[in-house]
Amino acid sequence: MIELSGLSIRSPENPDGDIEIDIVGLRPGEKLYEELLIGNDPITTAHPRIMMANEAFLPWGKLSGRLEQLAVLLDRQDAAGVRALLVELVPEYVAGKLTDWVTSANRAGDSARVVPIKDERAKVQPAVRSTRKAAKRPLVS
Repeated sequence: MIELSGLSIRSPENPDGDIEIDIVGLRPGEKLYEELLIGNDPITTAHPRIMMANEAFLPWGKLSGRLEQLAVLLDRQDAAGVRALLVELVPEYVAGKLTDWVTSANRAGDSARVVPIKDERAKVQPAVRSTRKAAKRPLVS
Protein backbone atom coordinates (compact mmCIF):
# COMPACT_ATOMS: atom_id res chain seq x y z
CA MET A 1 0.00 0.00 0.00
CA ILE A 2 2.86 2.34 0.79
CA GLU A 3 4.51 1.79 -2.56
CA LEU A 4 1.18 1.98 -4.42
CA SER A 5 0.74 5.43 -2.86
CA GLY A 6 4.05 6.54 -4.35
CA LEU A 7 5.87 6.51 -1.03
CA SER A 8 8.70 4.40 0.32
CA ILE A 9 9.43 2.50 3.53
CA ARG A 10 12.00 3.95 5.92
CA SER A 11 14.42 1.23 7.04
CA PRO A 12 18.13 0.80 7.83
CA GLU A 13 18.65 0.15 4.12
CA ASN A 14 16.57 3.23 3.16
CA PRO A 15 16.96 5.90 5.90
CA ASP A 16 15.33 8.58 3.70
CA GLY A 17 12.07 6.63 3.28
CA ASP A 18 8.70 8.27 3.87
CA ILE A 19 7.06 5.85 6.32
CA GLU A 20 8.67 3.83 9.10
CA ILE A 21 7.06 0.56 10.16
CA ASP A 22 7.45 -0.50 13.78
CA ILE A 23 6.32 -3.98 14.81
CA VAL A 24 4.88 -3.45 18.30
CA GLY A 25 2.96 -6.69 18.80
CA LEU A 26 -0.67 -7.07 19.75
CA ARG A 27 -2.42 -4.27 21.58
CA PRO A 28 -4.85 -5.08 24.41
CA GLY A 29 -8.01 -6.57 22.90
CA GLU A 30 -6.50 -7.32 19.48
CA LYS A 31 -6.81 -10.86 18.14
CA LEU A 32 -4.65 -12.86 15.78
CA TYR A 33 -7.70 -14.37 14.08
CA GLU A 34 -11.47 -13.93 14.06
CA GLU A 35 -13.79 -16.77 14.98
CA LEU A 36 -16.52 -16.61 12.34
CA LEU A 37 -18.45 -19.77 13.16
CA ILE A 38 -19.91 -19.85 16.64
CA GLY A 39 -21.88 -23.09 16.40
CA ASN A 40 -20.46 -26.53 16.97
CA ASP A 41 -21.77 -28.18 13.83
CA PRO A 42 -20.57 -26.41 10.66
CA ILE A 43 -21.40 -27.93 7.29
CA THR A 44 -18.57 -28.68 4.88
CA THR A 45 -18.60 -27.25 1.37
CA ALA A 46 -16.81 -28.14 -1.85
CA HIS A 47 -13.76 -26.19 -0.66
CA PRO A 48 -11.95 -27.82 2.28
CA ARG A 49 -11.30 -24.49 4.06
CA ILE A 50 -14.78 -23.04 3.61
CA MET A 51 -17.43 -24.02 6.12
CA MET A 52 -21.08 -23.04 6.32
CA ALA A 53 -22.89 -22.24 9.55
CA ASN A 54 -25.76 -24.48 10.56
CA GLU A 55 -27.64 -22.36 13.10
CA ALA A 56 -31.26 -22.17 14.11
CA PHE A 57 -33.20 -19.07 13.10
CA LEU A 58 -36.73 -17.77 13.20
CA PRO A 59 -38.49 -16.77 9.99
CA TRP A 60 -39.18 -13.03 9.84
CA GLY A 61 -42.92 -13.58 10.35
CA LYS A 62 -42.31 -15.10 13.79
CA LEU A 63 -39.31 -12.96 14.71
CA SER A 64 -41.07 -9.65 14.03
CA GLY A 65 -43.81 -10.52 16.54
CA ARG A 66 -41.21 -11.47 19.15
CA LEU A 67 -39.36 -8.18 18.54
CA GLU A 68 -42.60 -6.29 19.12
CA GLN A 69 -43.03 -8.25 22.35
CA LEU A 70 -39.46 -7.32 23.31
CA ALA A 71 -40.24 -3.63 22.70
CA VAL A 72 -43.26 -3.86 25.02
CA LEU A 73 -41.16 -5.53 27.72
CA LEU A 74 -38.49 -2.84 27.37
CA ASP A 75 -41.10 -0.07 27.62
CA ARG A 76 -42.40 -1.68 30.83
CA GLN A 77 -38.83 -1.98 32.11
CA ASP A 78 -39.50 -5.68 32.71
CA ALA A 79 -35.90 -6.91 33.00
CA ALA A 80 -36.92 -10.46 33.96
CA GLY A 81 -39.30 -10.66 30.98
CA VAL A 82 -36.62 -9.37 28.59
CA ARG A 83 -34.18 -11.90 29.94
CA ALA A 84 -36.68 -14.78 29.59
CA LEU A 85 -37.46 -13.76 26.00
CA LEU A 86 -33.77 -13.56 25.09
CA VAL A 87 -33.14 -17.00 26.57
CA GLU A 88 -36.05 -18.32 24.49
CA LEU A 89 -35.01 -16.59 21.24
CA VAL A 90 -31.27 -17.31 21.43
CA PRO A 91 -30.70 -20.91 22.57
CA GLU A 92 -26.94 -20.34 22.88
CA TYR A 93 -27.44 -17.39 25.26
CA VAL A 94 -26.48 -18.20 28.83
CA ALA A 95 -27.97 -15.66 31.19
CA GLY A 96 -25.84 -14.56 34.10
CA LYS A 97 -26.95 -12.87 37.29
CA LEU A 98 -29.75 -10.40 36.60
CA THR A 99 -28.91 -6.86 37.70
CA ASP A 100 -31.74 -4.44 37.07
CA TRP A 101 -30.13 -1.04 37.70
CA VAL A 102 -33.26 0.95 36.82
CA THR A 103 -35.47 -0.88 39.33
CA SER A 104 -32.72 -0.71 41.95
CA ALA A 105 -32.34 3.03 41.46
CA ASN A 106 -36.10 3.59 41.60
CA ARG A 107 -36.32 1.65 44.88
CA ALA A 108 -33.51 3.75 46.38
CA GLY A 109 -35.79 6.80 46.64
CA ASP A 110 -36.79 9.89 44.75
CA SER A 111 -33.28 11.39 44.76
CA ALA A 112 -32.03 8.52 42.61
CA ARG A 113 -35.23 8.13 40.59
CA VAL A 114 -34.65 7.01 37.00
CA VAL A 115 -37.36 8.13 34.62
CA PRO A 116 -37.54 6.44 31.20
CA ILE A 117 -37.53 8.74 28.20
CA LYS A 118 -40.24 7.96 25.68
CA ASP A 119 -39.68 8.79 22.05
CA GLU A 120 -42.90 8.49 20.12
CA ARG A 121 -40.96 8.46 16.84
CA ALA A 122 -39.23 5.22 17.80
CA LYS A 123 -40.94 2.24 16.22
CA VAL A 124 -39.84 -1.37 15.84
CA GLN A 125 -38.04 -1.55 12.52
CA PRO A 126 -36.90 -4.62 10.62
CA ALA A 127 -33.40 -5.62 11.60
CA VAL A 128 -32.27 -5.53 7.98
CA ARG A 129 -33.49 -3.05 5.42
CA SER A 130 -32.31 -3.00 1.86
CA THR A 131 -32.72 -0.38 -0.83
CA ARG A 132 -31.97 -2.93 -3.53
CA LYS A 133 -34.78 -4.54 -5.45
CA ALA A 134 -35.22 -8.29 -5.14
CA ALA A 135 -33.03 -10.31 -7.47
CA LYS A 136 -34.82 -11.95 -10.38
CA ARG A 137 -32.56 -14.97 -10.15
CA PRO A 138 -30.71 -16.62 -7.25
CA LEU A 139 -27.36 -15.03 -6.41
CA VAL A 140 -25.83 -18.40 -5.58
CA SER A 141 -26.54 -21.51 -7.57
